Amino acid sequence: MIYYKRIVQIGITILILEVPAIAREVSIKGATDSVMKVVGEVAAIIFPVLGLIGIGRAAFTFSTGGQGGTKELLEGIVGIALGVVAKTLSKP
Repeated sequence: MIYYKRIVQIGITILILEVPAIAREVSIKGATDSVMKVVGEVAAIIFPVLGLIGIGRAAFTFSTGGQGGTKELLEGIVGIALGVVAKTLSKP
């Protein structure tokens, strides 16, 4: 049991001494840039698809004479616009 305690103490000491060296290699800015790039790429795919679905719903509503087709059309246009903006912002 004493050996395990000593091994854990040595491991913690090594970890404390190595944290500054590891922290220099991993920067917060790099991680944030990676996450934002992924979010931009996903948004560039999802928003246009949702926009097309909204325009399709508007077309169906207009063809059947239902209420709210204008709102659905506007939501579709906004979705496509957001997708275009996300696509331009996600490029390096």
